[in-house]
Amino acid sequence: MKLMRVAFASLVVIGLLSGCKEDLVRIPCDGSSPVWNGEVFEIVAATCLGSSCHGSGSSRGDFNSYAGIEPYLLDNSFEISVLQNRTMPQNGTLPDSSLAALQCWLENGFPEN
Repeated sequence: MKLMRVAFASLVVIGLLSGCKEDLVRIPCDGSSPVWNGEVFEIVAATCLGSSCHGSGSSRGDFNSYAGIEPYLLDNSFEISVLQNRTMPQNGTLPDSSLAALQCWLENGFPEN
């Protein structure tokens, strides 16, 4: 009986804690048509390439080129980390204008040029 109370209490605590996660609002596309060789690379260069995160030769993915970031676009891990979970960049959050540009870029099929 005591074990059942402990198990029930644990489930209640887990349920309460899981409800504490802030719901992130999706930033909609602002109607722009950004491309990698423009605004998108500027955002990536400013927020992803430093501190051994996604720079040249990084084991976490080299985002210095379109070819380097493309696998993360194709498997949706870029979108999940940056736009959905907002766990990237590690050093903070992107402004809404950058999130909107990245959302448009992804919605438009992440064009290179």
